[in-house]
Amino acid sequence: MISQMTFTAWQSSRCRPMRHPGKAALPNGSLTTIGADNKSVRVSGLAGMQLSIGDMIRIGSGLYRLQELASGSPTALFEIMPHLWPGTAAGQAVSISKPWCLMTIDPGSLSASADARTGRGSVSFSATEAR
Repeated sequence: MISQMTFTAWQSSRCRPMRHPGKAALPNGSLTTIGADNKSVRVSGLAGMQLSIGDMIRIGSGLYRLQELASGSPTALFEIMPHLWPGTAAGQAVSISKPWCLMTIDPGSLSASADARTGRGSVSFSATEAR
């Protein structure tokens, strides 16, 4: 069951691959192969794209960070972190443009310090990827 305290999250400094800045449309790919280690993948449909270490991608509903360079279509096997979620299968969509995931606020982690008179303050919490 998904909590009412869920939100969409992405890394704002990695909304696009580092080597493809700007506003031009980026292609979506498809997961072609999952390595035996469950942390390496091959992706097709990203012709002309070069993905760098640290770039974020969305596979299915999971968010992953590249640990190796990847280019071509299909790419060679490249490593991602964390390991793929159970249920991830070849054929799932791969997004490289503003990749995101659903997060849930961890129980008891929400704290707010706001001045009732001005409404100014801060909110902090920790969160876990929702599944």
